[in-house]
Amino acid sequence: MKKFIGVAAGILFSAAIFTGCMNSLAGDATVSSGSVLGGDRSISATIDNWDEVADEQEAVLSVLAPARSIIGDAYVVTDLYFALFGKASTGETCFLSPSTTPALSVADDGSFSVTGLTATAWEFALAAYSEETDIPASATSAADLKTGAVLISYASSDLSVSSNTAVPFTLKANDLTTEGTVALSLYSDGWTLPEGYTVKAGIYDMTTGSVIGSSEVDSITLETAAPSAANYSVTTIAPGTYNFIVTITKTATSKEYYWSDTITIYPGQDLAETVAIPNVIGTLPGDVTSFTASIVSDSEDSVPGYYTVELKWTDSISNERYYEIQVV
Repeated sequence: MKKFIGVAAGILFSAAIFTGCMNSLAGDATVSSGSVLGGDRSISATIDNWDEVADEQEAVLSVLAPARSIIGDAYVVTDLYFALFGKASTGETCFLSPSTTPALSVADDGSFSVTGLTATAWEFALAAYSEETDIPASATSAADLKTGAVLISYASSDLSVSSNTAVPFTLKANDLTTEGTVALSLYSDGWTLPEGYTVKAGIYDMTTGSVIGSSEVDSITLETAAPSAANYSVTTIAPGTYNFIVTITKTATSKEYYWSDTITIYPGQDLAETVAIPNVIGTLPGDVTSFTASIVSDSEDSVPGYYTVELKWTDSISNERYYEIQVV
């Protein structure tokens, strides 16, 4: 297992590792040992969801794709590397990472401290990375930490009140664009694909149905048992929740059969899963359940008597391509 804790350059007190920053009024943040900014303020930081990152990923999934889903393993926090950027209301900045001097070192309970800050209001950003090489060499703003990050958190604190201030961080994957990869091992779960049929798979936008990047892969060999290596791969894909659709086509008639699932890629994630494809050839899609239609409040059109109607249903079907709604 990789160690995310850098070389400690401070003193360990109560499982919190102390580091310091120095003055950087005009731009590039510089880090040095000793008192930072000539100040006498420090923060004692904690990552509040240190033990809950995996649970929170599952919670997001349950909202986005409650019926079925393809999702990889959650982040293991002890495999991550961290960087911190801070900016004071008076213009000072601070940047710490495992490779700076002193290094940003996060203890095994998710705590760390920074000393020598000035007695003013500060804005902080804490970012987590899968690889130490993904961390920027320097940062002049919190936005610089987002490139390559897989989780991020923001916090603010007024350090003029106390000599040591508790600052909590909650790591989230929100608003990050670090691309991931997909490697799926697709198989037919025991049934044999008839001769004269081809298999294609792709990842598609859940709203527009458009293909995501170059994720469509043609001529997939679908065996009855899981292959030893992935037969569907995407080398770069933006994080998000999408539709994964397998299309089985009868060559002679161009008739198509579909199986779909929801796929979720987290920032910087290498998603590798084995997926069994059921036999959908000649199988009609089932009916949706719990269909409701309701008028959206305060949605009356400029023409009196016309309103926006919201349609909802429970989708437990996996072999449909899309739905058609007839209004009579």
